[in-house]
Amino acid sequence: MHKLGVVFFLLACLFVGCGKQPSITITESEFGAAWPFTVPSGELRCENGAVTFTVGSDLYGVNGTAKTRYKQDANYRDISTIWKDDAKTPGMKVDISPIIERGLGLCK
Repeated sequence: MHKLGVVFFLLACLFVGCGKQPSITITESEFGAAWPFTVPSGELRCENGAVTFTVGSDLYGVNGTAKTRYKQDANYRDISTIWKDDAKTPGMKVDISPIIERGLGLCK
């Protein structure tokens, strides 16, 4: 019976992923004019309230929790380097809250 449990666990890990938080790829075409980044796409993830956006090997903290948690990560980058300026309001950035909300939805 113990071996059957181990087999079940390994199969579950294969299909669901052991310990890895779910992530989704989001794209500029999906968000249209509301897309807040200068890159066309990336991987959005949430882990314990920390929303991150990964482009290639670069990890960006999107919300305050992620910015604090991942600052020591060697791949961490400042989100402002890929965050679009708001053309309608000089000195402001495009609203990033839809990305944060979508990311936090992954934590649930």
